[in-house]
Amino acid sequence: MTEPKRSPEPNNGTHTGYTTGDLRKHAEDALRRLREKNVLPPLPAPAPPSPETETIDMVDNPGNTTHDLGRDAQKAMHQPSTPLPTPMTSVPHGTQDFSDTMVLRFDISEATAPLIVDTISPEMVFGRSDTATAFMPEIDLTRYGAYRLGLSRRHAILRRQGNLLYLMDLGGRNGTALNGHRLDANQSCLLSSGDEITLGNLRLRVTYQKR
Repeated sequence: MTEPKRSPEPNNGTHTGYTTGDLRKHAEDALRRLREKNVLPPLPAPAPPSPETETIDMVDNPGNTTHDLGRDAQKAMHQPSTPLPTPMTSVPHGTQDFSDTMVLRFDISEATAPLIVDTISPEMVFGRSDTATAFMPEIDLTRYGAYRLGLSRRHAILRRQGNLLYLMDLGGRNGTALNGHRLDANQSCLLSSGDEITLGNLRLRVTYQKR
């Protein structure tokens, strides 16, 4: 005996069978027919883009197509960019001549950024500041752990004579070394770019750099 065919179940709204694209197309068709019958006003014509107000909106406008994003990316690549500042150039290690067109760079073992000294006086003291006496050395290493690492208030002197720089220890308890060789008190040694200075237990690498 053949089973009678069942009539299709009524659509109760839980399953339409349409995709999102189908619904969008039907809605657009319905709106178009209403505008053709003058039930709805026609859409205004899109205004042409203005060169003065046109901006790159790859992030702010999520409606961009892949073509739009590619066009905007190419436009951004061809826009002039702000030039970066010219970095200072280090002279070759071992250079002894120091001129007014150079600055001193100290890479310090206890620091993440170098210390730049751009004005070199005839005589400058390496040391740490003292609030009790208001003493402030010309090259103040207090913030690099100078007290903990055994620096004196007046630990050493950087002296300039013409185009040459000299380092002289001032006889402190923890001493001064240049490239691993301890200096005698009041002994001056010629500095070169790339030399390593040790003040107490604080190490500095000195580099001559062009401005």
